[in-house]
Amino acid sequence: MIALLALVLVVVPVAEVWAIVWVASQVGVLTMLALLFGVSVVGAILAKRVGLEVWRRFRATLAAGDIPSGEVFDGALVLLAAGILLVPGFITDVIGLLLLVPAVRSLVKWMFWRRMRRRLIAATEGLGTRRPAPIRVQAVRLVDPLSDPGADPGEPRARSSE
Repeated sequence: MIALLALVLVVVPVAEVWAIVWVASQVGVLTMLALLFGVSVVGAILAKRVGLEVWRRFRATLAAGDIPSGEVFDGALVLLAAGILLVPGFITDVIGLLLLVPAVRSLVKWMFWRRMRRRLIAATEGLGTRRPAPIRVQAVRLVDPLSDPGADPGEPRARSSE
């Protein structure tokens, strides 16, 4: 988790600045700024369109009486893509645009559920195979009902083992 945070907070901004400088040196500063702006605008339009489609599927699944788990995950990924597209930079723009592609979202969902399934199996491994703790007897006291006035007379006689 710390490595992911370091990646997001340190490596991604450095890589973005490097990519922006490289693109600016290849095509010029004004063209680079137009590209950044254009990708953000096109990305926002695509995110809105894909988001509305996911919303329609979500509502249709609910209307059919099913649980819309896939649609909720798709909606979260589209929202993440829209947020990523707001960050200026070419690398994040590519990631954001890729998340708007249904096949890429399906792949991300598959990888996520596969990883969660492995974690769940690892966390619950061995829970059903545990044996109950053995009963430990510390002392047994057998009482003769004839010598004990409070004992039940219908019980058989027993000897004391103490």
